[in-house]
Amino acid sequence: MRVAAPGIRLSAVVRSLRAAVRSVCAQPVSVNERIENKRQAALLGGGQRRIDAQHKRGKLTARERISLLLDPGSFVESDMFVEHRCADFGMAADKNKDFTVFGGSLSGAHAQKICK
Repeated sequence: MRVAAPGIRLSAVVRSLRAAVRSVCAQPVSVNERIENKRQAALLGGGQRRIDAQHKRGKLTARERISLLLDPGSFVESDMFVEHRCADFGMAADKNKDFTVFGGSLSGAHAQKICK
């Protein structure tokens, strides 16, 4: 943290810090809302465009296939928020292991899920 330079009044620094704290605290999104937003994004896998492309080919997404196979309430998804660690060639922007993401290819994070 920078200390106020000579000639700058400490009260001006304090006012600036207070304003910054107020702006952060005034964020309208609660923790629960942030988690729900992240969950909704994870449910979309590679995005709505890729889901629509799967449906055009007459295919279901992984979640849709699971929902058809299992009784309602009998399955609990784990590791929904796990992301791969590859930062090469733009992969860091993609989210999870699903055909709508990377065409269903295997990643290190997905391999760890399989081994559980």
